[in-house]
Amino acid sequence: MPRAKPSAKRARPASGASKDRARHRATPADDARARTGFPEFERFLDALRSTRELPGYYPETLTATDRKNALREANTGNLRNAAILTREACTEWGDVYGVLGTITDTLFGLPQKWQGPEAVVDALRGDDTRPGLADSLIPETEAAAIMRAGIPFGVGLGRLSKFTIGGRQMRRLNAWDSEHLRYNWASDTWQISTNLGVEWHDVTEGEWVLFLPYGEKYPWKRSPWKAITLAYVLSRDGWFQRSRYSQAITPTRVGGTSQDSSEEHRKEFAALLAAAKFDTWLMLRPGETYKVEGVSGGDQSVAVFASIIDWARRTVITALKGETVTTDGGKGFSSDATQERISSAKMSFYARAWSRFESQIFSWAAYDLTGEHARVTRLYQTATPADALERVKTIEAVGTALDKVESGLKTVGKRLAKQSVVSIMNSIGVEVEDLPGSAEPSPAPAVQEVAT
Repeated sequence: MPRAKPSAKRARPASGASKDRARHRATPADDARARTGFPEFERFLDALRSTRELPGYYPETLTATDRKNALREANTGNLRNAAILTREACTEWGDVYGVLGTITDTLFGLPQKWQGPEAVVDALRGDDTRPGLADSLIPETEAAAIMRAGIPFGVGLGRLSKFTIGGRQMRRLNAWDSEHLRYNWASDTWQISTNLGVEWHDVTEGEWVLFLPYGEKYPWKRSPWKAITLAYVLSRDGWFQRSRYSQAITPTRVGGTSQDSSEEHRKEFAALLAAAKFDTWLMLRPGETYKVEGVSGGDQSVAVFASIIDWARRTVITALKGETVTTDGGKGFSSDATQERISSAKMSFYARAWSRFESQIFSWAAYDLTGEHARVTRLYQTATPADALERVKTIEAVGTALDKVESGLKTVGKRLAKQSVVSIMNSIGVEVEDLPGSAEPSPAPAVQEVAT
């Protein structure tokens, strides 16, 4: 787990740069020395002095070379270009954006179960007569932004800013771009770049929080951003190349006239073909011929780009949701109920990871409300009503089978031991307990004799 560095909240740069930054912050906006003579640039500087987050970088082109550089820099802990490339893939590519939207929208709409001190839970959850504090502390839009960054990239960044509600100071979650993150290998800590300098990530101060669904140690190494960005770069080239080739291989209309036709006749016929571009019929005069010819291999070129785009789409869906039913569609794996279980298990994994992330924020809320440290967790119920019905049917089927086994054993003077029945029920996730007033029997073998 990354070690916090409470003794130094902000790592100062070199002395010269530190003095320049302090001078710029201390210089009033209306000071003549702060004026550059360029109004637009001055407005940008004024905005930069009044904020904390650095402007985001939005590249116009992303190539395989950009991805290669991002991979190399990520190995050293510099996540800037890797986060930018992942963000652009998740926003420009409709398939990735749709899958991530399905995950977040579905998760935040699930039934919830709270754990923690009753007074704190009541304040956070609210009821029919009053809204809870949870929606103010963790706005759904900010939560969705962090989750959509953390699931593909492995790291989602948020800042707990102070705000006052009901006369009490609390901490509200704000989403930040992961491109401002850097992992310092020497000190085993996270660093966050702002226009105030480089700040240390320290959860104990209740300011910076990280969403780490794949673990706390080098999570970007285990996240699917490499597969997503590879598919994105290749498919992006395929989108543009298919459009260019489609324009280049427009079928050519070829007209012919008899050998004794005049030059004026041939020009007139060519003008007729040009004017009849979208006509579904054409009247030919004696001595004229007409046919449509395509470019050799043109249709196959477009098919190659289409296959690359289709492969990329299957890759991102499989990486994020673990599904192949919408991609391969073959027999066996994708047609079995296993496919549905994989998708449900994937959603459950994301739900548990997000509950762990929220728990640290709600724990700060409990401290702000009561002055005591307490763990508060909001669990998202990923099981559907159909899952509950299937569970009941499974329990019923197991009970019927146990009755038949019990009846068969009685014919030979034996019966199932309690430990065996308990083990079977635990294997399907069902807890059993003794009836009130019943004595705990002594340990017995799995099958024991009974009086006939």
